[in-house]
Amino acid sequence: MKRLFKTVLAVFLSVVVVSVASFFYMNRTPPQLKEPNYFNYYKNQDLVVEGKVGIFISHLIMPEDMAAVDFHNLAMKTRQYIPWPPKLLFDKDDGVVLMDEDKFYEFEEFVPTKLIDADGKDKDIDGTPYIVKYHQGLVEWVSPRTSLHLSPGNFILKTRKMGMPTVSSKLINKANLYYYSGKGIVNGKIPHAAGNFEIASKAMSKIENKYGPIPWRWITAEDFGAA
Repeated sequence: MKRLFKTVLAVFLSVVVVSVASFFYMNRTPPQLKEPNYFNYYKNQDLVVEGKVGIFISHLIMPEDMAAVDFHNLAMKTRQYIPWPPKLLFDKDDGVVLMDEDKFYEFEEFVPTKLIDADGKDKDIDGTPYIVKYHQGLVEWVSPRTSLHLSPGNFILKTRKMGMPTVSSKLINKANLYYYSGKGIVNGKIPHAAGNFEIASKAMSKIENKYGPIPWRWITAEDFGAA
């Protein structure tokens, strides 16, 4: 009995140590939130410039045409601030998020007429329209979350995975229907990038008029690779 008790105690302590270590490791500060603190660097920078100067301008920019990766990055941005293990919920793929082509901002369950996925398609990978699968009872209504202000409901097909986190596919689907399909905004073009580029270029023109030609780049902060 003593030997059994010691073994059980050793296993229990090992589990506790591993669990605590895992918790602290998984909740370590992400590299992008560690030093150097770029805001402090900016405030305390040496204003006497030496060498060749270039200017990099970057912020959140809505793409003129649909760019799914931008909205995936945007959906995942909050994840870095959520502790582990709750952050794992961001990675869940519950199935194919679907929205009605015309009634895409609804809070109460209704009968859809044409369902669209995050790829902008109205048919499943087997060629069957999603609306047919809805009438077969394979598509469910998902009520909006009360914890998210004015978050609409959506439909979901759970017979297969979408291949991306559900929070991403819902945001991509919403953006596509709200902004880029011609349903929410006429012509499906977002002028955000063009307008912000005009602001950036005019600011740089004033700087170059005073200091001469300076190499500069402007790009969205949501496309990490391009930035």
